[in-house]
Amino acid sequence: KDDTGAERILTKVPSGRDQKFQSKTQKLAQVVPEGRTWQEILEDCFIERFSLKPGARKDLIKIDEECVKEERIVSPSVPGIPTIYFVHEIKLRVIDSGRPELANLGLPSMGHFSTMDKAGKKVQWAWTPY
Repeated sequence: KDDTGAERILTKVPSGRDQKFQSKTQKLAQVVPEGRTWQEILEDCFIERFSLKPGARKDLIKIDEECVKEERIVSPSVPGIPTIYFVHEIKLRVIDSGRPELANLGLPSMGHFSTMDKAGKKVQWAWTPY
């Protein structure tokens, strides 16, 4: 929540060439490969994308809510193939937005910020109304 009490969501903002393919912001999302848990992927995400130290996420950001959805759609990569996706959505709550470790997430100001992906490409982020 921001200073007014409004809930915010961390979203990826399309920029540069991405704007040709993505016209709107995207929720933060990760694929969970077979053999891994969503909890492990969550930790890896905060380490790799936002430079948090291993184990720090639990002290800074807690899991507030979680749910699993089943989505049945035609595969976007292989036309005509019906596909089932299990989507595990989690709602996180920042425990103390003033902690210096969270500056890499645009906190406490909830301003736009950028990170670098594994390929060295700049990624833009924003805290948008939920």
